[in-house]
Amino acid sequence: MPTPDVPLGAHGVGHYTLPEGFHETPMTKPFAEVFWGIKGRGRFVIDGVDMVLPPDHIAVYLPGMVHEFSAIDDAWEMWWWTLDGPLASGVLSGMGLSPGVFEAGPAPVKLFEALWKAIHDPSAKGERRSSAIVYELLTLTHGLGSAGQDDALVNEVLGHLEIAWANRELSVNYLARRFGVHRSTLARRFQDALGTSPVDYIIGIRVQNAMSLLRQTTRSVTEIANQCGFKDPNYFARLFRKRTGFAPLAFRRQEF
Repeated sequence: MPTPDVPLGAHGVGHYTLPEGFHETPMTKPFAEVFWGIKGRGRFVIDGVDMVLPPDHIAVYLPGMVHEFSAIDDAWEMWWWTLDGPLASGVLSGMGLSPGVFEAGPAPVKLFEALWKAIHDPSAKGERRSSAIVYELLTLTHGLGSAGQDDALVNEVLGHLEIAWANRELSVNYLARRFGVHRSTLARRFQDALGTSPVDYIIGIRVQNAMSLLRQTTRSVTEIANQCGFKDPNYFARLFRKRTGFAPLAFRRQEF
């Protein structure tokens, strides 16, 4: 698991061969997770929609989503990895990955095996290596879940959000003024390129950071809300519960 100063790293990696009828208990998880099908088929529930994962396809969950899957065929085989750190949501969206199932080609088994080895190396070198492998895996999936063409304006906005996401004045109007476009134009191009609105994207980054701080620090909910760009800690608590299914302090007590 990455330390707080690592913006993106691997929370875990693994290989499953599951029997027909296996069903995972639905659970909200604070990290992003990608499954890569190898053999057989499985069913995922992503944002309330049933989706089938066949071989050579990936299934993507973003942080704060309910994870649920079951095996359709016997000996259903797949690799999976999870991403943690404050930039997990932003990097996934910036890579064009949205929640869902997408064709991806054969699973890069050697990369998964290298990630397994790096994650089990507790040194700083192992952590850096696992982070590098995560980026390499993401480059293989770049754009698979994108809802539209690459957009230079959206890429500029994403670059700004990576450093300004905690700005309490951040809004669609703020971004429109900064980049010299009408707010409706910005919102439409953002939605076309990433399949999500600027507001939901910003909220996703902030909630992901809040989840990391709740797990990795003893700071109060009010301190974390302020640090993550929320002016009202009560609004933050309500939004956090809506996104994750847990109140902030209840989330802190969960074991993942």
